[in-house]
Amino acid sequence: MVVATCGCGGACCCSISAFPWLWWGLSVVIVYLIGWIWYSKIFAHNWCECEQLKCKCGADLAKGEECTCKKGSFYPMIIQFLATAVVGFAFFLIAARSVWVAVIAAIGVLGWEKAVTLFRVSDRKRACKVIWIEVGYYCLALIVFIFVAACLKHCCGCGCGCGCK
Repeated sequence: MVVATCGCGGACCCSISAFPWLWWGLSVVIVYLIGWIWYSKIFAHNWCECEQLKCKCGADLAKGEECTCKKGSFYPMIIQFLATAVVGFAFFLIAARSVWVAVIAAIGVLGWEKAVTLFRVSDRKRACKVIWIEVGYYCLALIVFIFVAACLKHCCGCGCGCGCK
């Protein structure tokens, strides 16, 4: 058991069992589903074109060519799901202590992603499209995590589930 200071300024006893695992898990699934819709339905063509994606089988996904190999796509999805879960966990912890700090951290993450994209994509026009798509998704993801954690904090006290008010 760890003694921590809550966002309300008081001390509370927080254990790993007090973490809102159900809400965190639901948030991860929601964010992952948003990502699936975002990248495969809403921005599928634009994203493939901007990223100049080509499949292992040689299909140019940016030009709408169908992938014939359909192999190897499950492993990156698992890694992405785990990464989403870790980011969500971090933002749940941050927002449980201070929603404003979580918002500032989110702005930092979004700025970092923008900078990484500018280094990665040399063509400015393509980079701008990629930034809008990538940063737009990350922004929605972080909004979900921070919003759910902030609601828990508002309704349940410190947000860690210990009942501190």
